[in-house]
Amino acid sequence: PVNVAMISGHEEIDLSSIQDVFEKSNYNFNSVSLLTGTIPDDTDMVLIACPSVDYTADEIAKLVSFLDNNGQLGKTVTYFGSASQGTLPNLEAFLSKWGIQVQDGAIHELDSNMIYQNSLTPFTTVNANDYTSNMPNTSTNILTPYLKPMQEGKADSGITVTTLATTSETCVRQPADADANWQPTNDELQSYA
Repeated sequence: PVNVAMISGHEEIDLSSIQDVFEKSNYNFNSVSLLTGTIPDDTDMVLIACPSVDYTADEIAKLVSFLDNNGQLGKTVTYFGSASQGTLPNLEAFLSKWGIQVQDGAIHELDSNMIYQNSLTPFTTVNANDYTSNMPNTSTNILTPYLKPMQEGKADSGITVTTLATTSETCVRQPADADANWQPTNDELQSYA
């Protein structure tokens, strides 16, 4: 089994539906507060689920230590972002070092076949990789409302970034400071992680 530590203490969202899917694929979950504890040694993956409160320097140090794994690496952090989060400078700087570029704003899907109710409720596609290989059906689209724009960035040497799911290539980013007259255009279309 894969042991997953879900980080708590930062007003994260409830990911019980995703947890249910992964538990059926032999993943074990426990909740960990980095404010008061540490990540257990037998943890394979840390899950950060749309926190609203930024991490402290001490918490970031615990994440770095987990990923470093006494120089052995081989550990994973999975990050989910929401457009409602706002800016989290400490966490975003940490993610950038590890190859995850977080942008401000929200993702709009312009293909009406890839949305649920409106352009802010897009479906994403699960990417085939080692982390998703045991999922019962990776060809199913996942409803992912109010996504925070993210891209794979340049990670420090020796670090591998694996994107679990992506939007279609018909998405645009609405900047957080866009005024009420902002409208998406086809000139800015791209896929997001």
